[in-house]
Amino acid sequence: MREASATATTAIVLALLCTASAVAADDKRPATDLVIEPRRESAEVRAALTAAIAQLPKAPVRIAVMDVTRARPGVREYLLTLDAFTLKGNDVIYVVQQSELLKGARTGAPVYSAMLAAVLWHEMAHLSGADERGARQAEEEFWTRLVRDGAIDRLTGLRYLEALKKRPDDQLLAAVISRERS
Repeated sequence: MREASATATTAIVLALLCTASAVAADDKRPATDLVIEPRRESAEVRAALTAAIAQLPKAPVRIAVMDVTRARPGVREYLLTLDAFTLKGNDVIYVVQQSELLKGARTGAPVYSAMLAAVLWHEMAHLSGADERGARQAEEEFWTRLVRDGAIDRLTGLRYLEALKKRPDDQLLAAVISRERS
């Protein structure tokens, strides 16, 4: 009887040590530097970004929430069509403060949180050197994993995946707009 009890105790201790090691490994994941302007909704924005980042296989280095209404005319109108973007030469993901996606994620709705995570993953692919097609592929693969793992409602997830696959090619669209302006 004592032998069985000792074996059970050893098994429990080993399980606890493994769990503690796994938690410690997760704690070693580098924290994302969040740059958020102090505003009334800053806590909601921070919570939305934190929830989205938690779904990612790895954390981005830095996310800055940007009020694009301060951008110059022309640039402002373009930025207001985006949820997030990156700039060559730095490791920052800029999330558009006015983004409808960010507003949805601020509510805590799981589907918006997952969508924001997918957008962040897309931007992280750009930071790793991917062109638009590569970033879109990374985003679609990430979203497919979320659907497969049941992180979001299957029907909603599959509909959104279909919408992701039907997006127009941004580079082609930019070329068309450029020709129309000429």
